[in-house]
Amino acid sequence: MRLLILDEPTVSLTEAEAEKLFGLVAKLKVSGVGIIHVSHRVREIKQIPDRITVPRDGPKITAVNADELMESSLVELMTGRKIEALSPHI
Repeated sequence: MRLLILDEPTVSLTEAEAEKLFGLVAKLKVSGVGIIHVSHRVREIKQIPDRITVPRDGPKITAVNADELMESSLVELMTGRKIEALSPHI
């Protein structure tokens, strides 16, 4: 199996460049390449993977199918706090 590991690949990309990258990643995925995408950007996390693993301060907190996790739950898993505590204006 071929494997591509991307660690925060869009940090220095424009939105258009990131979309091109996501298109290439999708093509690689369809061709059987395994993709590990490390990101803290919720939009990317929900857009790319089939499975999401959330680590926090080292240990794994959870691993779930991407379609089973709402964005608000993902943020709570990533931060360890309820989303209301992070942004009381929501």
